[in-house]
Amino acid sequence: MHLLQDKPGSRHATQQGEGSDAGAPHSVAAPALSELALARLVSEKALSNFPEIARSRAVAMLLVLRPEVTHVAALTAMCASAANALATRPDLRAARALTKFFPVESATFILASTRFRRLGQSPGVCDALCEFNEALSGAMTASMEYTAARQMMTDLTAIPTGDLTQSWQSACHAALALLAAIDSQISLFNPLSRADDGDMLVSVLKVAAKGGSPLRSPGGGYEMPAWVEQRRSPRLTVACHATLMVGSQISTVEITDVSTGGVGIEMTGRLEPGDNVVIKVGHIILAGTVVWRRPPRAGIAFAQSLIDDSPTYKFLSGRTDTK
Repeated sequence: MHLLQDKPGSRHATQQGEGSDAGAPHSVAAPALSELALARLVSEKALSNFPEIARSRAVAMLLVLRPEVTHVAALTAMCASAANALATRPDLRAARALTKFFPVESATFILASTRFRRLGQSPGVCDALCEFNEALSGAMTASMEYTAARQMMTDLTAIPTGDLTQSWQSACHAALALLAAIDSQISLFNPLSRADDGDMLVSVLKVAAKGGSPLRSPGGGYEMPAWVEQRRSPRLTVACHATLMVGSQISTVEITDVSTGGVGIEMTGRLEPGDNVVIKVGHIILAGTVVWRRPPRAGIAFAQSLIDDSPTYKFLSGRTDTK
């Protein structure tokens, strides 16, 4: 199957025959050629004629997508645990957990989801993915509305929690459906990690979907258990000064670590979880949200996760100046 065969008389064919390099290997690497070939198949909607290619590519994408879904689903279960606790009684720790574990999607999750949907295979997974994204978006919106109301009111009992709990429980149901849909497609390649009752994540999602708080510690706190991989991208230690803008307030802070999802900072000024901020480092400007605060340190999640090989991330991860 010569998907990239040059037409006689084309510019590319002419160049291949010119000069002393006519017999040299093609300058485009094989992986790039395969991606280009796949793109052509997708654009021409020809994958239906080559089911073996579509199937193998879909499984490969699902194997990349599965751990990203697991990560976001664990954060969903945590937020649902906190929301369910707030429905029972006002709890400042539960309210803070909604922002601390806010499920910011990773760049890998977004990229893997987009690629898989474009491939057009496994409609059951595509539908479940869309439903999860929609449910998660609704739950995140409800959390932001609750957080905004909490900043305006000192009495937590005056803040309604009906929409908050219902939306996070719906997100848990959607996460369960998505995990089951993915695992049914990759079961031949991943037989030991099925989304069944033996899976700890599935168990806590089911409890949270029914109104429980399975990830709440006996002491009433909220911390991810050891079986959850909290950080999808490595955290790199750096040391550089930056400008932090919160509304009209401008402060100088020190960035202590960076990952593709956010940064850790040290500062002395006022800063609260849920605050929307803008960070300026040199010529780089990034928007984000404060997800935790333990003075003098704080953690900020980027509004849009970075790609690990992007110029912006390379610039930030290479900063070691303390001037």
